[in-house]
Amino acid sequence: MQKEDAYTATLRNAKTLVKYPDLRIVLIAIKAETHIEGHKAPGTISIQALTGRLRLCLPDQEVEIAAGSLITLERALPHDVKALQDSSFLLTISGSGGA
Repeated sequence: MQKEDAYTATLRNAKTLVKYPDLRIVLIAIKAETHIEGHKAPGTISIQALTGRLRLCLPDQEVEIAAGSLITLERALPHDVKALQDSSFLLTISGSGGA
């Protein structure tokens, strides 16, 4: 994924691995120091870091997750994601946000 044009142009890339009406699983690669600005997920999500290290900025705290770690966030919780190192992670969206 890191060798594709999208990664070179935007410093991140994503590939949907599973897509059902109530479940979506997306593999995301992101370059160090790249920031995914504040957004809300339409369903409950989990973020599982596969490589590297990420920082999640939540309304009341910041959380760092390293390779092998998993965090869950409730539906519609605003958050930012910043890659502290070149990273990859699995994003799982469940419930009404899977579509």
